[in-house]
Amino acid sequence: MATRLVSLAIGGKTNLNPLEPTVADNTTREPERIDALLTIEEVAELLRMPVASLRYWRVLGTGPRGFIIGRRLRYVRADVFRWLVEQRDGDPSAA
Repeated sequence: MATRLVSLAIGGKTNLNPLEPTVADNTTREPERIDALLTIEEVAELLRMPVASLRYWRVLGTGPRGFIIGRRLRYVRADVFRWLVEQRDGDPSAA
């Protein structure tokens, strides 16, 4: 326990095993960055839409552009906003 307290006080390291890489506690996610990668849940929250709608739009090919990294679906924040502007400016009679 004392070793953990010392390591936290010195470098903010969370791993006590000296053979494994450590991760600093000061690493933060910045979802407000324009080039940030977002999960489908984060995009749904941003658009105030259900996740199911985003999945359906993805099947239809009409939603924001997403891509797979490994086995995870991700969206570039700038692409989501670009899609949103296209929706707004698309069909003036739809409003």
